[in-house]
Parts: sequence; C-alpha cells; structure tokens
Amino acid sequence: MKIAVVYYSYSGNTDFAAAEIAKVLNADKFRIETEGSGFLNFLRYKITKKLPKLRDDLEFNADAYDKIVLAAPVWAWDVAPAMKSFLKKYPLKNKEIALLLCHGGGASEKTLTKFKTLFDDSNKVVAEKIMVNPMKFQPSRSLSFIGTWLEDVWQTT
Repeated sequence: MKIAVVYYSYSGNTDFAAAEIAKVLNADKFRIETEGSGFLNFLRYKITKKLPKLRDDLEFNADAYDKIVLAAPVWAWDVAPAMKSFLKKYPLKNKEIALLLCHGGGASEKTLTKFKTLFDDSNKVVAEKIMVNPMKFQPSRSLSFIGTWLEDVWQTT
C-alpha cells in the first residue's frame, strides 16, 4: 500500500497538516507550486476562471499510489485554484482518497462537495475533514488529531 499526500499551501496551515499526515502515514509528500503569486492566481481565477499554471518541477505519478490524501486551503468558499490545476493535470482514477480542507473560518460542507466534483467517480472518498487554522489554534491538539485521523481508515500502524 503506497500513500501520497498532495497539497497546496499558501499561509502554511495546509503545509503544517500535510507534513504531519505524511509523517504518520509514512507517505510521500508532494507540494503543489504554481507560477506567480498564489493570491494573484486566485484573483485571476475568480475573475476569468482561468486556472493557474503549475510549476514543472512536480514529479508525481498517480499510478505509483493506491491511496492519496488531497489537502488544500479554502479560498472564498471554494477549493484553492492550485488544487484544481493539479487535478486537471494529474487525473486520478481508481484511488482511495482522503480530503482535507484548511480554512480561517469560511469553509462548509458545500466546499467538500465541490472538492469531490474535481476528480473521477472511479475514486472512492474514504475520509474527509475540515480544519480551522490547524497551525494557529491549538497546534498540539491539531497534531494529535491529524496523527490519528487516517490511521483507523488505512490501518497504517
């Protein structure tokens, strides 16, 4: 069973969570990077619906993984455009997927629902979680929660 943690982080909260998830699951970690500023990419996407271009240095092969954690921040009640670019460039098929959204107070179940529309129906979502600023609010509690969140689902211990 090979696991990948694929994430985009702008303020560091999603990076904080993704690092702990990768450590606990002994997973490979892939940080999504875009060309240009994340915030400017966000504004461009909101105005034109044009997704940001990913940097070329991400070496991700979906076929090498059975299970994938996708983690992204919520921006204006939507999944960050960088994650959308990733899922368009690297379509996932027949994977077990766990979804994590980090936000500063504006996420909802609707954002998770939107997230699930970004990948193929052949995938199975096995876990989903929304976290409020895991790095800022009670980081030790966040680490404890993150550390056990997927262990039961994927029985990695």
